[in-house]
Amino acid sequence: MKEDLDHLTPLELFETIMFPDIYDHIVRETVRYATASRNKLDFVFSVDELKSLIGILLLSSYHKLPSERHYWSKDEDLGVSIVKKAMSRNKFQVLKSVVHFCDNADAENNKGDKGFKVRSLISKLQKSFIQYRVFEECISVGEMMVKYYGHNSLKQFIQVKPIRFGYKLWALCGTSGYCYNFDLYCGKNPQLHKNDEIALGSKVVLKMLEAVADPESHTVFFDNYFTGYEFLVHLRNIGFQASGTLRENRLKNCTLKSTNDMKKETRGSMTTGLTPMKKY
Repeated sequence: MKEDLDHLTPLELFETIMFPDIYDHIVRETVRYATASRNKLDFVFSVDELKSLIGILLLSSYHKLPSERHYWSKDEDLGVSIVKKAMSRNKFQVLKSVVHFCDNADAENNKGDKGFKVRSLISKLQKSFIQYRVFEECISVGEMMVKYYGHNSLKQFIQVKPIRFGYKLWALCGTSGYCYNFDLYCGKNPQLHKNDEIALGSKVVLKMLEAVADPESHTVFFDNYFTGYEFLVHLRNIGFQASGTLRENRLKNCTLKSTNDMKKETRGSMTTGLTPMKKY
């Protein structure tokens, strides 16, 4: 249960998320890729080395140095002793170049999935994140960006975001910031376009909310990309309380005050509509 996590250290909390089979999966696929595709027949990789690799990557994400090689520098003002003790620079660079999350032999059967390379890892992490179920009453669905400036067909550019370049993910999070469910945005998904009665944004919310076992115990929030009149009614019908900002062209025939009238009201004011509800 969630209460059992309160006494854990940050490292112990991290280990509750990183299931042993996640480490084993990454090690297995990395060895497969290195020996088969890179012809490194004597390649050796262990779970402990993977943990060191992840630790160095996490450390370098907030302890910035001019370049990667400086973490192994002999200069007192640059080198990081725990990094040098954990792994040699050559080993780090080799592992970073071959680390893998899938079997490339399965690529032919996954042509329609642009996120195939990390799909198995995402699936394992989704199960890990939700192991304690959704333990907060108020939850939200939105998009988040993972910063990335390299070349990849999945990289997105969203000008209005604090992080403008990177991978876009859909995420279900709680008020604490904990992520219960997420998925990588890979462009248009044919599976999400089968039912044209539901807008794409609404389908994303429903997909994320599959992680919620008891809808009546939660209130979900989202922005105007996801909100629509019919969708709010649909969420009510399946047990969710929901709230979100709404675009004027999605009001249907709700008898709400106009935008200009609402701007004249004080902060926190609200208006209600009396249009009859209808199910899908």
